[in-house]
Amino acid sequence: MAYPFELYYKLPANASRYDLYRGTPDPADQQWMWAVWSAVSLAGALSSGVVALAILRSREARGFAFNLYLVALAIPDIIFGLSCTITCALNHHHMGYVSVAMCDWQAWYDLFGISGSFWLNALVAHEVHVLIAKTRGLMVYYPPTRRAVIRKCAMVLSFVAFVSGWHLLGVPFFPRALPAHGLACLPADHDAGSTVFFWIVFLPAAAGIPAVYGSYVLYLCWRNILVKAKLAPRLSQWSEQSHPSSRSTIIDLGAEAIRRRSRQERALTAYFMRIVCSLLFLWVPAFAIIFMLPFRSPFAAWTGGTLAHLQGFVSAAMCMLKPDIRQAVTDLFVCRGASCSPAPCAPRPVAKICTPTPETQIVLAKQ
Repeated sequence: MAYPFELYYKLPANASRYDLYRGTPDPADQQWMWAVWSAVSLAGALSSGVVALAILRSREARGFAFNLYLVALAIPDIIFGLSCTITCALNHHHMGYVSVAMCDWQAWYDLFGISGSFWLNALVAHEVHVLIAKTRGLMVYYPPTRRAVIRKCAMVLSFVAFVSGWHLLGVPFFPRALPAHGLACLPADHDAGSTVFFWIVFLPAAAGIPAVYGSYVLYLCWRNILVKAKLAPRLSQWSEQSHPSSRSTIIDLGAEAIRRRSRQERALTAYFMRIVCSLLFLWVPAFAIIFMLPFRSPFAAWTGGTLAHLQGFVSAAMCMLKPDIRQAVTDLFVCRGASCSPAPCAPRPVAKICTPTPETQIVLAKQ
């Protein structure tokens, strides 16, 4: 691939940020950097694929609509991981980039993996935001249907696929696919006009808006201590004011149903917020190191890229914290057709939250 690479320690002291992109490590260092990325990417793709397959294979797991968000989150991680495994292995074998077309493809799947993770996590954060608002207001929360989850995720991934291909349109001020530090092709700015567009339009559309929104929901979770602040005092005060002399069985059942629902929702909130945190604590530093901070050494860019490559594996590990997902993954490896005994894979009740009972509806109506 014809590109004016130069060893990073030979760049002039006053090199611009555009010139720093051309600075590469020694060929021997490039080789082990690509080898590590290829191995880590494969681990991330396989772990994400196992989680997605386990959910789709388990009737109990896929019956819970929230778990379909995890399947959608695995799609960009799988595409990114498998593609990067192949690209880095080819670069390692040929000791350099194979072609311009390969560089364009890498720029697309890199941004698809980054932007897809950000936007899908923002979609999950929005659902958690609604859950928080409903719980604090002592209102019934109805989880989204499976059809609604699939429709929303498909729309998000379609938008992400479109934004990821802007560098292929050939517009002069759009980003171009450039081999950052000779390690990975990314959509990057290349002159003053493209820099303005990159920071004002491209970056917010790709990751900025969902990252800010996800951080806002994380702040809400922290401020409300995962939705439990003021809940018990409000229930007690409401019961005493409504029935100062005695509490009827219906009131007790309704209050207990709301408390139980709140505990379930707090657990669900904490679970999905861990996944959002894994995104923010891995992709955001990687993005900042590669695009925002003017590091001269390509080892800094490689460190940021390694954080990005780890995201799929960490996200899959976070998914395993959910009991039904962990059981589904276990069943995936234990249950193998007729040879599997029914005991390990016996049907389990589908996890449900916020299913209003008649007693709860009476309580909420009187509220």
